[in-house]
Amino acid sequence: MNPLQQFLVDSGGVVTFEKFMRWALYDPQHGYYSRRVTNVGRTGDFATSATLSPALGQAITAWAKAHREEAISDNRWHLIEVGPGNGQLAAGILRSLRGWMHRRLTYHLVEISPPLAERQRETLRHAARGLLAPSLHWHTEIAHALQEADGHALIISNELVDAFPCVALELGPGADGFREVGLRWDDARQEPVEILLDPSADYSACVAALPQEARRIEIHSAWREWLEKWRKDWKRGRMLTIDYGDRAGTLYHRRPRGTLRGFFRQQRIDGPEIYERAGHQDLTADVNFSDLVRWGEELGLTAAPLQTQRDFILHWNPGVDSTDAATAQILDPLGAGRAFKVLEQFV
Repeated sequence: MNPLQQFLVDSGGVVTFEKFMRWALYDPQHGYYSRRVTNVGRTGDFATSATLSPALGQAITAWAKAHREEAISDNRWHLIEVGPGNGQLAAGILRSLRGWMHRRLTYHLVEISPPLAERQRETLRHAARGLLAPSLHWHTEIAHALQEADGHALIISNELVDAFPCVALELGPGADGFREVGLRWDDARQEPVEILLDPSADYSACVAALPQEARRIEIHSAWREWLEKWRKDWKRGRMLTIDYGDRAGTLYHRRPRGTLRGFFRQQRIDGPEIYERAGHQDLTADVNFSDLVRWGEELGLTAAPLQTQRDFILHWNPGVDSTDAATAQILDPLGAGRAFKVLEQFV
């Protein structure tokens, strides 16, 4: 019996897609992020804008310097990166800082993946030659970082939300409306098959903003639950959330069948194939920023207008070398420059 089949049997034969995705990514024995992922970038299963070009890190540095007064505690300022990947974004930010501003910074890295935490330490050792070690603090929970910062911090994440397990909803037949996608093992076919279940929660607010064309959607409700857990520990500062996605109307107008997919050795995996290497590949879905804004408002956060990655970089890093091939790729208005969005929220 393969691990996925065993998981479904142990779970009573049927699970929601969200529960499957959580197992496939974070199970201590079989999860991709827990055991399999060793790098992010050109040599990993997927790359991020920060691993392709220093331009994003330079822009974030300028943004952080402009708002650092909001993140001071005990004469130090605190920058928290959640899900730091291979550490290249942190290395770029730290290289971009100079003088007293650098010396008074405590950089917190929040990482739950042991393989990636080790990769981050290796990256930062090489980038800093040991000079930055006293100002680097690793955590497995953001609440711990905020407690060290006495609640005053700037928070950044790059391609974090898409790594949260998501609920999948599909429009049912007739007047059924949206129903939750589940998974069961088919003994005759010897493979997992999708089924439609009654929703396990009230998703009416998420569905209300959808375009008429939408037939299948993803909801990162686990991110909302995560935010709620530590929001009380955050007293002052700003948060940058960078990820691929859009507002609900645009996102599902262009992709009415949803955005779920996998990545294995830089190859995109779609459809039923996302179940074939469960635990051995990344699973992801585009971020519905309409949900993130609404959830943040419910928890007392104010959102600035949503920006494209291109606009954010050009605003904060106006001297960027756009002739560089990798930088041009992350600025491409027909590609990553538009597909990735930057959400700023503050308290």
